[in-house]
Amino acid sequence: MLRQFESHDLQALRRQYLNPGDEIYIDILFNPMLLTASLDADNFLIEKYLLWNKSSDTSEFPDLNNHMEALCREMLPEVEVSALVDEVKPNEQLEIYDDLGGLKVCKHLLGPSPNMKNIISEIFSWMEVPANFSHLFNREQLDELTRSIKKEQGLKAWWQFRGHRKRPDKIINEFNKILQSKNLLQQLTASNHTRKIFNRQLAQIMDPLVLSKYLGGEINFKNFQKRLNRDYEFTKTEVKSMRDTAKEVKEELENNASDVIIKLLTVMAQYRQHLKYYRFAHRVFNRFSLLTDEEQLKLSSQAGTLYQMPIANEITDDENRIVHHSILKADVRGSTTVTDELERKEHNPASYFSLRFFGPINKVLETYGANKVFIEGDAAILSFLEFEKDPQHCHSVAHACGMAKAMLSIVSANNKYSKEMDLPPIELGIGVCYADYAPRFLYDGDTQIMISSAIGDADRMSSCSWKLRAVIKDHPFNVEVMEIASDDHSKGEKGQEQIRYNVNGVLLDNEGFAKLKNEIVLTRITGQIAGKTEVFYYGEYPDKTERKRTLVIREGQVGLWKNDSIQPHDIDEKFYEVVTNPQISAVIQKKMHGTQAVKDETPKTEEVGV
Repeated sequence: MLRQFESHDLQALRRQYLNPGDEIYIDILFNPMLLTASLDADNFLIEKYLLWNKSSDTSEFPDLNNHMEALCREMLPEVEVSALVDEVKPNEQLEIYDDLGGLKVCKHLLGPSPNMKNIISEIFSWMEVPANFSHLFNREQLDELTRSIKKEQGLKAWWQFRGHRKRPDKIINEFNKILQSKNLLQQLTASNHTRKIFNRQLAQIMDPLVLSKYLGGEINFKNFQKRLNRDYEFTKTEVKSMRDTAKEVKEELENNASDVIIKLLTVMAQYRQHLKYYRFAHRVFNRFSLLTDEEQLKLSSQAGTLYQMPIANEITDDENRIVHHSILKADVRGSTTVTDELERKEHNPASYFSLRFFGPINKVLETYGANKVFIEGDAAILSFLEFEKDPQHCHSVAHACGMAKAMLSIVSANNKYSKEMDLPPIELGIGVCYADYAPRFLYDGDTQIMISSAIGDADRMSSCSWKLRAVIKDHPFNVEVMEIASDDHSKGEKGQEQIRYNVNGVLLDNEGFAKLKNEIVLTRITGQIAGKTEVFYYGEYPDKTERKRTLVIREGQVGLWKNDSIQPHDIDEKFYEVVTNPQISAVIQKKMHGTQAVKDETPKTEEVGV
């Protein structure tokens, strides 16, 4: 019923999105191999294919298939023969996921499954098309073709084709010898007849392999009865039916052995085809998961990775997906040194960091809508999410910048206490990055793990080069960015193109600044700081409690780093620092008091000096 629905009612809809040749997807979906736990199970093989197992433990199919491939390569050199078993290249990565175990089940038949990262595919050869074997070994067609060539092309062409004409027969004869040597021909011939008489009642008392061995003449009736699963007396009608069938098998082998082998090769081709359908389907299955946990459903929905197929009474309009997000990474500098110093003075480092850093930070998370991604040891990673149905509160960058300022304020206040108590101070470097897409989520048990490229970007922006620290001293700002000269020996080391100075500072990525201009009204201000003209942006935003907060952003000029020093340059590249210097912020805020803010696209420039 499901196949009928797929083939008729859904076909027109499906063909709006797929090519007309969509029948193969129906064949893959209704592949009988997807309904069995073992591709070698006797009951499964007798129903759909042939019993090519000499015992229930070992499949003879791989060996038979290898022999057939070798014969075709030798006898049909004009035709490419693709091996069924994939050749895995050295160090090639295999499929990572196999949740349903399908790739493991077919490994002994198809070999290891290479990882297909972006496009899932299967390549089918002529040996996976059952009809090809009927055509290749059809004697009547070949004889008719031989007569036609003699009549139309002459004796010479006829004589040459006669040599080709013998090759299919030779393949059949050679494969017949292989089957005879393995003592499989009788069993395989009997398989077709076993399928006709094997029913549910017989399945309860015997293995189909035992019945095939009897029908193929390998064991007599007395031994056959001994191998039944339980004591059972066949009726005279059943005995007559089985003996008549055994006689039919014998006559078929004596009179039509070649036809039997052609039928066998046709079934082998279908088995090969279905094996590839099976692997393709499991590769697809492994790339999605069914969620039932309410929390996982909610998070996946927010991340935009949930595909729902609700029935009518389940449809709701309360879904609120995550559409964008910002990441804040705070890196605690010299945590090992601080820990050693605390222990030397007989203080508990865990309590110190908890009371002076992590504890106070936790208290302000809600104020800025921050979510913990990772807070432990010498690092804190926070996320700020924007939701589809809440566009009026999409201030993830402003909130991340505000949270960064709050963290530095907490550290500064506690450093004053530490100084009074002769304890080591805490020093931070903070990076803020914006991503215009929803993050992904994985789970380690019940623990949610966020996946976002913005985390790695924020980590780099929170870093601080010890070389720049040695050069930059008594600086009015907390952040500087330098591009490494193209001929500098450290260019490209560990993939780095820039180095950063970030001491108790907040570096905002360019995408984040562009987003901030859409979140709040910014006014552009220029001013002289330590004899140098600097560009600032001033704006106000609401935190999660609707309290108005202020931001001052400095537009810095990327410098040039060469030969371990800052060099003159003409690089036209900007970076953006969230200003945390209270003196600079106070002067700019005072200047802005009473000044109407203007959108940055048509900025009003104010002059200020510190």
